[in-house]
Amino acid sequence: MCVGYGTIASTNPSGRPIEEGKKAGAPPPPDRVNNQEVAPQQNRQELRDQAQSDFDSQNREINWRTRRPSKDDPFEIRFARLQSGGPKKGKPGNWEYIDPERHSLKLNPDGTPALGMGKDYYDNPENWYSKAELDEYYGNSSANDDGVSL
Repeated sequence: MCVGYGTIASTNPSGRPIEEGKKAGAPPPPDRVNNQEVAPQQNRQELRDQAQSDFDSQNREINWRTRRPSKDDPFEIRFARLQSGGPKKGKPGNWEYIDPERHSLKLNPDGTPALGMGKDYYDNPENWYSKAELDEYYGNSSANDDGVSL
C-alpha cells in the first residue's frame, strides 16, 4: 500500500524543521508569604514532622465521658459528678447507694450531667460507673482521702 505525499506533508506542512521546544527561561521568583520571602518547600519529611508537631501541640477538648474521674477536675466537673449520683436511700448527710453497679452516671462529652434522658439510657450499665470502678480510680477513699469530696 502506498502512502501519498499529502499524508507526509500533513505532519509538517511548511517543510521547516520542527522546533525542539522553547529554551528554559529565568527561574521563578522566590516563594512569598505576606510579602516576605520564605524558604522553598522541598523537604517534605521536615514539613510533615513540623505539621505533626503543630497538631500535637494544639489544645484539644476533653471528652469528659471517656476520661476517668479525677480529683484534679475543675469545680464545674466535680459539681456535675455530684449531680450524677446513682439511686440512693437515706437522709441527707447519711446517703447510701442502692445499686453498687450504678454508683455514678458518666457525664456528657462536654462535661454536663446526663440528666433528663429516657429510661433505657439509665438502665444501660455502660452509662454508669460502678462502685468498684470508682474505688479503682480513686483508691480506697478512707485511706486515700485528701479532703476533696466529690
